[in-house]
Amino acid sequence: WVCVFGGSPLASSIEAAVGAYNDSRITVLQTEHNFKYYGRFQISLSVTTKYVLVIDDDMIPGKDYLSILLHTINVPGRRGLLGSIGWLLPRPQSNM
Repeated sequence: WVCVFGGSPLASSIEAAVGAYNDSRITVLQTEHNFKYYGRFQISLSVTTKYVLVIDDDMIPGKDYLSILLHTINVPGRRGLLGSIGWLLPRPQSNM
């Protein structure tokens, strides 16, 4: 699932990105209700896959983000919830 909460201004871009994969296993769920911090994790408890990735629309993962998370969580003896902090960055200036 790709969930879009609270009427994100990125909703149409997210729909287009998911649609570009043309994969029926990926579903976009949209709601105007903002589930806030704990709600998104509550929804993820319904998932039956081995891994769940929760990213806010203000978090921009780096190139190796997923591979680093998968490596870390698959170290023998480790289980848990991994995450990162998202920051809303200012738009780049035209002179940059």
